Amino acid sequence: MKPGQIPKSIEGYFILYPTFHMLQVFLLLGISIKTFNPFYFSFFIFAAFFQSPIIWRYMLDKYGKPSGASYFGKHAKHGNNWFVAYQLQQLYNSFSFFEKVLKLTPGAFSIWLRFWGSYVGEKVNWTPCCKIVDRTHLSIGSRVLVGNECYISAHIIKKRDNKYLLYVKQVEIGDDVVLALQVIVSPGVKIKNNAFLEAGSGVYPNGVIKEGEHHERFKELFEPRFDALFRKPSKE
Repeated sequence: MKPGQIPKSIEGYFILYPTFHMLQVFLLLGISIKTFNPFYFSFFIFAAFFQSPIIWRYMLDKYGKPSGASYFGKHAKHGNNWFVAYQLQQLYNSFSFFEKVLKLTPGAFSIWLRFWGSYVGEKVNWTPCCKIVDRTHLSIGSRVLVGNECYISAHIIKKRDNKYLLYVKQVEIGDDVVLALQVIVSPGVKIKNNAFLEAGSGVYPNGVIKEGEHHERFKELFEPRFDALFRKPSKE
C-alpha cells in the first residue's frame, strides 16, 4: 500500500469513533463534576486531550501521512488514513470550546498542534475563533498572527464516478505572517515570510503567496479607509 493507505476494515472501525468519543468525554466530565474526584478528572483530561492524538501518532507511524489525490469511501479499494485523522478530530471541530480553553494559555494551542504532528514555531498568536480543520497537516513559522474566524483546511473533497475524490496536502506558512479577519487558506497553500493577507481574502489550493506580498481584497474600496486608521492624529 502507498503511504496514507490503510486496510479497508480499519477505516470502518473509526466510523463510530466520534460518537463514542463524545459520550466518553462528557460522561467523564459529568462524573468528575458530580463527585469532585481527581481520579475521574484525570481520566477526563486524558480522554479529551490525549487519547485521539495518541491514536493518530500510532496510525501515522504505521501507515504514513496521506498526501495528494486519492479516492476514499465505500467504493474505494483501500482505506484512507486521512479519514481516520478526521474522525479523531471530530470532537474538536464540533465543540470549539475545547480548543478555546487551550488558546487562553500562551503557547498551549501550539503545543496541542505539535502533538498532532504539525510543525509550529514560536510566538504564534491564535485568536479565539480561528479554526484549524486538519491539525495533522500544518507547518507554521514563528511570530505569526492567525486572525479571528480564519479557516485553514488541508483538504477538499468532490464526488466523481460514485466515489469521493479527496485532495489533501500540507499547508505551509512562513515567519512573520499576518492572516487578518476571515482569511481562508486551502490545501497545499504556501505563504512565504512577512506576507499579509487582508480581511476576507482567500487562497486557492496550491496557491503561493510570495515573500512580503500584500494579498489584497477589494483594494479600491478597503485600502484607503484602512490606511486612514493609522494616520498620525492631528494636534488639537
